[in-house]
Amino acid sequence: MWNPRKKLTIKWRRCTLMKMINNIRLNLSLSKQIIIWKKKMDPFLHS
Repeated sequence: MWNPRKKLTIKWRRCTLMKMINNIRLNLSLSKQIIIWKKKMDPFLHS
């Protein structure tokens, strides 16, 4: 017996998982850019 609801939950789970992964990736890249920016700003702050 084919269950459409089960199929839907699998699809939905996969979708939410992908969103989570994308959010984590976005946060990582953002934090990397912030670190790079801080390193660039560091000499100015110390001088």
